[in-house]
Amino acid sequence: MKSARTFLAVVSLLALFSPAAAADDLTTLSLDELMNIEVVSASKYPQSLLESPSAISIITSEEIEYSPAQNIPELLQYVVGMDGYTKTYTDMDVAARGFAYDETPKMLVAIDGQTVNVVPYGGMQWPTLPLAMRDIERIEVVRGSASSLYGADALVGVINIITRDAKSRTTDAAMSYGERGAGLFGAQVTKRLEGGWNIAVGGSFTQTESKGDAETPDAETVAPNYGLKDWANVYMGTFRLDYDEDNIAFSSVGGYSSDREGYNPSPGDNSIDKSEKQTFYVNNQLTRRIGADRFLVRMAYRNLGQENWKWNGEEYVYKYKVEKGGALDVETQYILSRFEHSTFVGGVSSSYLEASRDIANETPYVYDENDRLYSAFLQEELRLFHNRIGITVGGRFDKWDSLDGVISPKAALNVWAVPSLMNIRISAGSSFRRPAFDENYYYVAWPGGWFKGSAIGAVTEGGETIDGKLLEPERLLAYEAGMRLTPGEATLIDIEGFRHEVENNVGYIVYESTDESLNLGFGNTGDKVTVSGVETEVKRYFTPRVSAFLNYTYQQARILGNDGVEQEWKNAPNHKVSGGFRYLGNVNLDTRFRYVSSVAYQEITSVPVDDYWTIDVAASKEFDGGITAKVSIQNLLDKDRYEYPMYTTIKRKISMALGYDFQ
Repeated sequence: MKSARTFLAVVSLLALFSPAAAADDLTTLSLDELMNIEVVSASKYPQSLLESPSAISIITSEEIEYSPAQNIPELLQYVVGMDGYTKTYTDMDVAARGFAYDETPKMLVAIDGQTVNVVPYGGMQWPTLPLAMRDIERIEVVRGSASSLYGADALVGVINIITRDAKSRTTDAAMSYGERGAGLFGAQVTKRLEGGWNIAVGGSFTQTESKGDAETPDAETVAPNYGLKDWANVYMGTFRLDYDEDNIAFSSVGGYSSDREGYNPSPGDNSIDKSEKQTFYVNNQLTRRIGADRFLVRMAYRNLGQENWKWNGEEYVYKYKVEKGGALDVETQYILSRFEHSTFVGGVSSSYLEASRDIANETPYVYDENDRLYSAFLQEELRLFHNRIGITVGGRFDKWDSLDGVISPKAALNVWAVPSLMNIRISAGSSFRRPAFDENYYYVAWPGGWFKGSAIGAVTEGGETIDGKLLEPERLLAYEAGMRLTPGEATLIDIEGFRHEVENNVGYIVYESTDESLNLGFGNTGDKVTVSGVETEVKRYFTPRVSAFLNYTYQQARILGNDGVEQEWKNAPNHKVSGGFRYLGNVNLDTRFRYVSSVAYQEITSVPVDDYWTIDVAASKEFDGGITAKVSIQNLLDKDRYEYPMYTTIKRKISMALGYDFQ
């Protein structure tokens, strides 16, 4: 309880430091505005949250500022239907609707509508996402089928991170320090230029260090690097350039991040002791306003990479480099809104994709892939009977040089059964995920270490031929029904039921199993995986100062294997509960909790993850003169747990932050 007493002492100190802020300074939004924030991710054009044809959740800038979360995955784990799990203290993943998977490939991640996870690889390196938390305006999470607008990887939804424009940012500096040697130092400079231009440039350095803790009972025996692991130095630079005059808007947003880390991966992967991951992206977007219509042109580039080293007792030895994927994207889009009861959005895009891997084994395996993607999409929304009924119909076509074309249709019906009180929505559609080419070149020998880069049919160092076949795209057929209730001007209740049927699901399969080794690879693990569930989200604004939320998710899944046998699919917990309470006053308090039921992941059922619950708390204070202070405690009661088998034990983490606004 020592840490809890420390927290209370800090809160008391903050409360005595200066007079209370005026109520008008606590929030710039009225309750009505908070309830009717416009979203853009469900239809690619602005619309009220209550008009969205898809289930969608919002993390506002206010929630980001005051929450105990230190990064985006920690924010997302409180969204209904979402999971967050920690692999190391520098690496987290998120998952949705039962699909927990390495680096989030089954949910598309975008910044300002531009995809940042790379299609040939299929993953997302969260630790190196070049984006500062203070620069996020909001995060929109589309829950459910979304390939009709976004194409591949939007299998079970979209995470769209909306950034602040340069004009809304300030020149500031911040630093934080926490347990396990975690520290962050960052600064941003903004400038208003002549002729309607604004620019913001920022940078940061994050360091975590803990060289010697054994996180799992097997750490010392299966990962000799355990004494060197779990440290990271993350360097990040970001920028945003904006112009908005005379019906023309232009923005250029981007950044670069490098994460150099030493770590103990899961038992069985002791081939790497240090890695450097890099992420770079730039998104250039030009919008022309034509009356109520909008014409958009986008040109963007994204690249993810990684280099790995092995400690030989004296120095780090280079192992291999992975170009996880680069993409050059060009898109044009037109939003036709001039008609009172109809909105049409359509667009075409093309992408050039490339990736490679160079494996430093005795028999090196090198493979490269270049591909081109051509896409077209359209969506029409009609509002009938005095806007009491909304009908949305749309679809998308995606075609690669190396794969057959995929058509992803979707239709939704919105009915305002009781205006300003009840909205009912029903939708059906399809989504898909292109299996990462990395998954077609993957071989694991455990406990002897991982052996990556082997094409199917290749001969291993031991003279064995790798079995398997090229993977088919994962295809999802989604049926969803939901109801939004607004029983008061400051209360939102969203209930969503869903059924997802996934064919050609990609996961681990066992090629060979003996007492001495376990050989794994990726494959289409079953003819069909069916996930059904119910999500309930409740938000309540009691006053501009006081708000609360409560989420509950129930989900269950079955898998029909290639052998025709159906059984429970064990890749996700059945029950998840999250909630929180926020008070904005002399000291701002944000308290949150989570409960996640036990789960035994399909590929490692012998190592189940017990159910767990956690409480996170943050207290912050805004002082005169532009100074802010914040204390965050995650896992307040220090309930030791795992979130994923054989990875890092989650313990209590305390951090303190100071910020200064120069304006």
